[in-house]
Amino acid sequence: MARSVVDNRINSMKVKGIIQQVFGWPIAVIFGMTAIYSSVTIKDSSDVSAFIICTVFTLGAVLLIVLGLKKFILIKTFRNYSARLTADPMKSLDSLASSMGVSVAVVRKKISAMLNHGLFPNAYIDKQTNCLVFTNPHQPGQQTVLNTSLHPDSYVTVQCRGCGATNKIAKGSVAECEFCGSQISM
Repeated sequence: MARSVVDNRINSMKVKGIIQQVFGWPIAVIFGMTAIYSSVTIKDSSDVSAFIICTVFTLGAVLLIVLGLKKFILIKTFRNYSARLTADPMKSLDSLASSMGVSVAVVRKKISAMLNHGLFPNAYIDKQTNCLVFTNPHQPGQQTVLNTSLHPDSYVTVQCRGCGATNKIAKGSVAECEFCGSQISM
């Protein structure tokens, strides 16, 4: 179920991003060219009004384009972050920032955006430890723990078919992806 939740959220974000781009580009081009033309041919107050209206529509269309692009960038960043977080048993934002070569504030902001979009279901940022914590949806209040330090040879790395995240699971077992909840196995 969680796999379909993350897939649905990603697909929804893609559709919204495409719609924003499909509407944004033609509006930006049409009203942008009209604004340029009206700025050159201003003769009276109605020409000034037309210029202002066209400029406002152009700026709105550019905002649509930028919002659409941000959705695609966030999806790509989610896939990258989820793969890196899987390799870190603590899910530390400090370690993630270090591996990405960006500040912790940037990582925290992007993870927060991902949480707001529902890309990490059943997760939250623990502000004391600065880690991403996944809760077990079947037992409220219980955290999902991945401890690979006991028997490191008995775990394998598996890529989730649902969200693309890399997970560590016990050899020969079936488990849930810690990011989207879909079933994964060796």
